[in-house]
Amino acid sequence: MHFLNDPDDPETAHQVRVSVRTFRAILSVIKKFMDEKQYRKIQDEFRNAGGEISYLRELDVILEICYEIRNKAKDPGMLELLIQKLKVEREHEKNRLILKLASPKDMRKLNKTFQHLMNAIHFRKLEKRTVDSVIMACLNKWYAEITRRLDKMDAISFREIHPIRLISKKYRYVAEIFGEVLTKDVSAKRIAVKELQTKLGELCDVVRNQEALLEFSFTGNEQLQKEVHQFILHEKQLEEQFLRELGADNFFCGHRTG
Repeated sequence: MHFLNDPDDPETAHQVRVSVRTFRAILSVIKKFMDEKQYRKIQDEFRNAGGEISYLRELDVILEICYEIRNKAKDPGMLELLIQKLKVEREHEKNRLILKLASPKDMRKLNKTFQHLMNAIHFRKLEKRTVDSVIMACLNKWYAEITRRLDKMDAISFREIHPIRLISKKYRYVAEIFGEVLTKDVSAKRIAVKELQTKLGELCDVVRNQEALLEFSFTGNEQLQKEVHQFILHEKQLEEQFLRELGADNFFCGHRTG
C-alpha cells in the first residue's frame, strides 16, 4: 500500500480514501448482478476499511487549514499550540494505522473479502450485457437522482446537499474510469457534475472541519481553546460565504436542467 511507503505524506492518506470510494462506486455499478445480502456486507466491509484512515485524513486537512490561516495572517506563531497538538495526535494515529495495515491478519481479512466479492457476482447475467449498457444504466439513474434532489431542494443546507455530493462523486468516479466506452454526452455531464461536486464539497468540508475539530476534545488550556475558536471562526465565515454562493440563482439554475 502506498500509504505504508510514505505515511508522513498527507497525500497518501487522501489517495487511500479516494481509491476505496472509487472501488465502492464501481461495486454500485454491478449491484444488480450480485447477491443483495453479500453486496451489502462487502460494501460495509470496504466502507469500514476506508473509515480506518478517515481520522488521519481529517487531521491532515485541519493541519493544512491551520497553516493557511497562519500564512494569511502573516503570523508565524499563530495557532502554534493547536498545530503542535494536532501533529502529536497525527503521529499517534499514523503509528496505529501502520501497525494495523501491516498486520497479516488484516491482509487475510481483505483477501477474504475480495474472494467473497468474486463469489457474489452473477457472471452469467453480466455476460449477457455490454459494458457500456451496464454503466450507462447506473450513470443515468444517478444523474436523474441528482437533478431530482436539486429540483426539490427548498433551501441550501448541509442536510440537503450532502447526499447530492455523495451521488455526484459516484457519478464522477465511474464516468472518469469508463469514459472511453461511454456516450459523448457523458463527458459534458461529467464536467457539470464535477463542478457541482466541487461547489457542494466546499460547504460540506467546512462544516465537517468544524465538527471534527470539536470532536478532538482539545481542552484544559485557555490558549488552546482560543486557537480552536479562531479556527472555528475562520471556517464559519467560509461556510456563510459558500452558502451565499450556492444560494445564487445563477449556480443552481445551471445545474437543475443538466
